[in-house]
Amino acid sequence: ELDYDITTIEPLTFILSRLLEQICARMRSRNLATHEVRLALGTNVRILNLPLPVRNPRLLTRLLI
Repeated sequence: ELDYDITTIEPLTFILSRLLEQICARMRSRNLATHEVRLALGTNVRILNLPLPVRNPRLLTRLLI
């Protein structure tokens, strides 16, 4: 939960990139990758089914945005 509402795309991009960097670092340390990413913001849910396993946080951020 955030302390403030996100009204523009820039703060959302910043927050997502930080979270995905942490998640991808954990995957790299365990030699894992993902082929699916789910993002839930309130009642909105976005699911990315990727053709190849990925652990690149920049790529995942761009695809989600």
